[in-house]
Amino acid sequence: MRRVVGLAAIGFGVTLALIVGLRLERAGLAVLVGFASGLLGALPGTALLLYLWWKERTERSRERERPALDVRPTYPPVVILEAGRNVVEPLLPRLPQGGLGPREFVIVGEEEQAEEARR
Repeated sequence: MRRVVGLAAIGFGVTLALIVGLRLERAGLAVLVGFASGLLGALPGTALLLYLWWKERTERSRERERPALDVRPTYPPVVILEAGRNVVEPLLPRLPQGGLGPREFVIVGEEEQAEEARR
C-alpha cells in the first residue's frame, strides 16, 4: 500500500511539474527554479541543525536517567603561604604620608583671560 501511494505521489509531482513548466513563461519558470533551488540548498544545513539538536536532546535525557554516583560537598582549595615572608608586611612599598605638600589647582583659562584684560 505504501509503495502504491509513494508511486502515485511521485507521478502526480512529475505531471504537475510538466504542466506548470510548459505553461509558464520564462520569468515565471526562472522564479520557480530559483525557489526550488533555494529549498534544496537549505536542506543540508537544516538536516545538520536537526541532527545536532537531536544529539543534544538524547545526551540530556541520558544524563537525567543516569543516577548520581557520588555527591559529596566540595571543599575550598588549600592555600599555602610563603614561609619566609612576614604576613603583616605589605606587598607594595609605603608611600610617604603627607610629604608631597599641598595640592594646587589651576582653572585653565580664567587667570589667563584676567591677565590679558589687565594688560
